[in-house]
Amino acid sequence: MPDLTISPDFLAAAVRALDTQAARAGIDSATAVDLQALKVVEELGEAVAALIGMTGQNPRKGVTHTQADLLGELYDVALTALVDAASVHYSMLDGVPGSIRVTYAVPPGEPQATFALALLVQAS
Repeated sequence: MPDLTISPDFLAAAVRALDTQAARAGIDSATAVDLQALKVVEELGEAVAALIGMTGQNPRKGVTHTQADLLGELYDVALTALVDAASVHYSMLDGVPGSIRVTYAVPPGEPQATFALALLVQAS
């Protein structure tokens, strides 16, 4: 089963990079957090578009995306949400015993578009 491991150090670096970028743009920290929350919604919209494109639900366009496209968008949603959560409350990383592991699976007998996305805290 494919997985993506995200260390607390990676999340901390991402938060610092976003904070630096916001400061350079003259965006205050409260507005920056609001904008990051909107980014999660944007990424979710891209995942929905991939699902619609994968299943051909738009009759004008037909099938435009693959299962891999959908998976990539779901990873984007998960990663963006984790970074946003760390930005809002950095202490969420305190006590994480190692890394955050994102796994996915397509349940047997289910349509390809059905994913179980789980965020698991794992000891390293």
